[in-house]
Amino acid sequence: MTFSRRKTLIACLILVSFASIANACGGSNDKGTGPIVLYASHNTLWEMQLGKQPRTIFTVDEATYLMEPALSHDGKQLAYALQLPLGAQGSSGIGIDLFVSRRDGKDRKLVAQHKLTAEALRDPVWLPDDSGLIFEVRSRTASKSDNRIEQVDLRTGTRTRLIENATHPALSPDGKTLAYVEVSPNETETLMAYDMTTKATRPLGDTSQLKEFVSLEWSPDGEWLAFIAADKDSLTVAPAGERGTVFVEYEVHGDAQDLWAVHRDGGGLRRVNEIANNTPGVCWSPDGTKLYVVDPVKFWLVDFGTGEKEELPWDAEPFAYCIAVRPK
Repeated sequence: MTFSRRKTLIACLILVSFASIANACGGSNDKGTGPIVLYASHNTLWEMQLGKQPRTIFTVDEATYLMEPALSHDGKQLAYALQLPLGAQGSSGIGIDLFVSRRDGKDRKLVAQHKLTAEALRDPVWLPDDSGLIFEVRSRTASKSDNRIEQVDLRTGTRTRLIENATHPALSPDGKTLAYVEVSPNETETLMAYDMTTKATRPLGDTSQLKEFVSLEWSPDGEWLAFIAADKDSLTVAPAGERGTVFVEYEVHGDAQDLWAVHRDGGGLRRVNEIANNTPGVCWSPDGTKLYVVDPVKFWLVDFGTGEKEELPWDAEPFAYCIAVRPK
């Protein structure tokens, strides 16, 4: 059981491998084509190629929730968040911690642990050389929230606070720019960029009319940032039947979110497609011309240039927490 009130699930994607998508978009698909998807559902990590039955990669304890797995750049390790059973949480009380294991789930190690009750460490992102992770921490004391982005050195275990009042880290492929969402004391959100060398910050475009940011993902060439957000002026409501009630920290909300993109220099902000759903996730195709978008029950392929969208076969369990990993 989770310690939260009613929450919703965010699905995030990274492609494991990529075959021709043509057959995945229609007709018979007996041989399995298109991207191979890794996804977590409750306590199990699965692998599935479109058109084939899912295969179990590994399972954690029944009372544990597995969230947000991220594959290392060498493809050999996974980082992920675990909400352990209350009895296994130790003196810090219930919370969410970060672990690293081999891709098959063996040799699991705790790499960053919550320090306060109900503190959640989530959204792990690998450094380019796989020597460490960048992640968000959501915490609250009696008087205020303490949301921040931290970095942990996997060789020494040293944790460093990078950015205050920040969530949803996304590191550019060259490791130079960290995109994130700045959250003000009054809960206003702003899309920002952090220079990993100079530590300078700047807005990524004018996103003052957007809210409910999730799933920040850089294009393979690092020129564009795709993300999910809701338009403050939109009256569209997300379909109630497609909202999850699963994990912590992300409130269920009625705002319909869409697929957006902004250039690395802050220009060119645009709505790529009006997804109009609740907390979908996104990732890029390896060539940067298309985007995969997933929510707990649907899976789409979106053309980055035209914004055209087509639905793909999706046989995962409802409210699966989905990722896919880019090919080497």
